[in-house]
Amino acid sequence: MIDEASAFDGDIDNEGSSRKLVKKRLEGATFPKMIVGSTPKTKYTCEISKAVEEAEAVYKFNVPCPHCNVLQFLEFGGKNTAHGLKWMDHNPQTAAYCCKHCTALFTQADYLKIWQKGIWIDAAGNWIDTVNWNFKNANNDEIRPQKHIAFDKMWTIYSPQTDWSTIVKEFLDATKKSKFGEKSDLKTFINTTLGEEYEEEVEQTNAGELKQRAEDF
Repeated sequence: MIDEASAFDGDIDNEGSSRKLVKKRLEGATFPKMIVGSTPKTKYTCEISKAVEEAEAVYKFNVPCPHCNVLQFLEFGGKNTAHGLKWMDHNPQTAAYCCKHCTALFTQADYLKIWQKGIWIDAAGNWIDTVNWNFKNANNDEIRPQKHIAFDKMWTIYSPQTDWSTIVKEFLDATKKSKFGEKSDLKTFINTTLGEEYEEEVEQTNAGELKQRAEDF
């Protein structure tokens, strides 16, 4: 088991990543099992994100909307996204979630009544039956679990211990500071609250723009 994999050195003694080295130690084990968990870190170098990308299936926790009952993965969203966590007039106390399917709003109190009905589902429709503890496909037939699976991502909105208003306040405070060049709180919010990689602001070459500047030779 590896915890906080993304905090490990990217290359240990010039032998490779810690995760790959641990995996090599499992070769020859009769019943090998490897569990890796971590808070995400910086984009492109994040070890847990690499592990998720290598997985045969990625399971996300979907909960039913209290209004239309359609299962969905809860996303933070944003000002340009119709669904997600929303609030009014910069007031965290008004925080509510806008359903992706019926666009109705539901509060954290509504969520706490239905969250235990949530299930882990992958992109193919396979899901985990946590009552009988087996894997099933979209037709509810029992299947063998994939050899390498990932659970991505259980961020703070799912936690019964954290108020949604607290998430909104952290975001508003962090974005306000970031406008004045203080990015540490925003990075913490993205990594630990949203459970996402933080992308550093660096100068990048745009391939499309470069192509437009090409001239005949």
